[in-house]
Amino acid sequence: MERGHPEISVRRQCELLGVNRSGLYYEPVGESEENLLLLRLLDEQYTRTPF
Repeated sequence: MERGHPEISVRRQCELLGVNRSGLYYEPVGESEENLLLLRLLDEQYTRTPF
């Protein structure tokens, strides 16, 4: 994918590759602090009692 291609637009490149343009601009959101805390607590509990 070349965003600044002089001959083929981004729209045409996506069409040729069979991908959606929206996927090109998608930026995933990171985990929230609350979720990271919960995951850490679950991990600690499982490490103490893995049954």
